[in-house]
Amino acid sequence: LYDAAEASTPADWGAVLPQFETNPDGSFDFEAPLVKPEKLVDIELGAGFRSSRFSGSANLYYMDFRDEIIKKGGLDRFGQPITGNAEHTVHTGIELSGRWQMLPQLALNGNALISQNELKSYRVFENGSAPQVLDGNPIAGFPNTLANLRLTYAWQGLYASLLLKYVGKKYTDNFESEENSVEAYKVVNLSLRYNLQKIGLRGLTLQASVNNLLNKKYLAHGEGSDFFPAATRNGFFSVQYALDQ
Repeated sequence: LYDAAEASTPADWGAVLPQFETNPDGSFDFEAPLVKPEKLVDIELGAGFRSSRFSGSANLYYMDFRDEIIKKGGLDRFGQPITGNAEHTVHTGIELSGRWQMLPQLALNGNALISQNELKSYRVFENGSAPQVLDGNPIAGFPNTLANLRLTYAWQGLYASLLLKYVGKKYTDNFESEENSVEAYKVVNLSLRYNLQKIGLRGLTLQASVNNLLNKKYLAHGEGSDFFPAATRNGFFSVQYALDQ
């Protein structure tokens, strides 16, 4: 209803106005906020199974929104996404997950999402021009595909995990413009942990991680025409000591 972060900005930045409709006399109608509450009908159907070596699940969903608060494709002066209501939007998809215990020490697990995120009824008014109809366009910020695949080895205090992460293409505005989109990318992360209890150092654990192991250059995110590259290969090392409870 009101951007409180801007309440103390300099006057020459422009007036900070509450987001309410105005009465004929110019006063604010505090019973009529410009941003409306979201309304959602969500229908889901799922199933799963589990055995000693295998497990898996699948979930179908249909989410019908009225007045969903979505990204409008841009940032405010503090770098926060600008949002607003879309009259009618629909999110549909399938979520999958599974695990395979290949050996007592070795496991492979993963999950994936295949979805469609669509503006069913959405109009944009810019610079006093006629409204632009964006019905049928994808919603900004929602990739249609996501997936993770993790290989894990755990034995006698040693834990090692290799993660392959995939994020599909997503648009940074609601106009479905190719210049305002983030291409799909894949990235590999490595995690290591060793509990030193086996060598007599009870409670002491060494941890290390390497993100973007293959040192790939890619865009991780975007808002409108602003894009944010991911970090190149980077690592962390930590020592953890746990006191007996």
